[in-house]
Amino acid sequence: MRPIKHGFTKHKLYKCWINIKQRCSNKNHTSYTYYGLKGIKVCPEWNNSFINFYEWAMNNGWLDNLTIDRKDSSKDYNPENCHWITKSENSRKAALSIELGKVHWKFWRKKILTNQYGIDFG
Repeated sequence: MRPIKHGFTKHKLYKCWINIKQRCSNKNHTSYTYYGLKGIKVCPEWNNSFINFYEWAMNNGWLDNLTIDRKDSSKDYNPENCHWITKSENSRKAALSIELGKVHWKFWRKKILTNQYGIDFG
């Protein structure tokens, strides 16, 4: 049985759909380390059907200038965990995530040094 042709292969949403699937499943994708390797998946509803993804996008605020975002970055791509945000919002969110990671590491490093060596960082 041949796949159903939908005529959307040049549409921006189709490229988005292919990209989220690739970064979650293709070990050779440049972003696989941050998605697939961490166990992030695409829900079966979207993974198996571009049309399902397209319909969700159209019904949930997609505009050409927006990018898909996972509300909880530790969870999968699925209708409940995704929404559309601007690229600048996405950049701010990424920067905040990096800064929180640094703060988290500094806290644990301080705690380890305090406990292990009796160093008080006040």
